[in-house]
Amino acid sequence: MPLETLGDIVLTNSRGLYADALAEWVIAAMLWFAKDLRRLITNQAAHKWEPYDIERLEGKSAGIIGFGGIGQAIGRRAEAMAMHVVASRRASKNDAAFEADYVILSVPLTRETRNLMSADRIARMKPAAVLINVSRGAVVDEAALVEALIHHRIRGAALDVFQTEPLPPSHPLWTLDNVLISPHSADHAADSHERAMRFFIENWRRFESGHRLQNVVDKAAGY
Repeated sequence: MPLETLGDIVLTNSRGLYADALAEWVIAAMLWFAKDLRRLITNQAAHKWEPYDIERLEGKSAGIIGFGGIGQAIGRRAEAMAMHVVASRRASKNDAAFEADYVILSVPLTRETRNLMSADRIARMKPAAVLINVSRGAVVDEAALVEALIHHRIRGAALDVFQTEPLPPSHPLWTLDNVLISPHSADHAADSHERAMRFFIENWRRFESGHRLQNVVDKAAGY
């Protein structure tokens, strides 16, 4: 149902409450690929001693699509690791963020962002690039992403969200060794529910006292 049909009803959301947890997960995902942690786990299970070269995040580019609370939290942490941050609030056809070493999606799901990471934009990513999605599954053309991953047109993907959740056991993403899968739990910190409740109580107090509410939804924008 379009939010505009709700008329004068005021909506609020939890924008920003989980930004720190999500940003930490993004950093972990970048390190997963830079240090090839899957290789370490596989070799450890096989009792295999195999030295190899790793990458540094320093000097790599982090292209953040969606620079709200989550995107800014990611950007601060990426800059602390001496990465070059390219950020965009609204994706454009010539957006350089799509050509970064790590392309990070942190946009809300709206009419404009649905299928934002289309087959064309995936094709524009560098072959050595990694796609990281902590927004919503519908932001990505999942079939096009799977195709690109299978044929190694991009290096890999770290995904916390999917078009269908739970991700079906037969989904091809499960079988790809260049994919890191999280069951939509990157923001499930121990204090997540407590933080949400504290925020709700504070907004309720504001509502009762007639003060301005926090995180009022722009119904026309969809978030």
